[in-house]
Amino acid sequence: MTLLQERLFAMQDKQYAAFQAKLTPGVPVESFIGIRVPVLRKFAKEFTKETECEEFLQQLPHEYYDENMLHGLLISEVKDYEECIRLTDS
Repeated sequence: MTLLQERLFAMQDKQYAAFQAKLTPGVPVESFIGIRVPVLRKFAKEFTKETECEEFLQQLPHEYYDENMLHGLLISEVKDYEECIRLTDS
């Protein structure tokens, strides 16, 4: 488990993970950490200031649904259009 994954699991809500799994049939419940969106959004704003952020954006594919959500939230924080498109295409 990576350091980032440990941080994400610290925000885990197991009931929310089960709820999310019910909304996405065919995706195993183990793929969900269960981080509520407002909590993940706040974390993303803080994480953009860390050096590990750029490295995380290059590490695809992600293991967990919540990591994919974080990835999208981080891209949405990018103000430069060309950089945003580059990150979306990668």
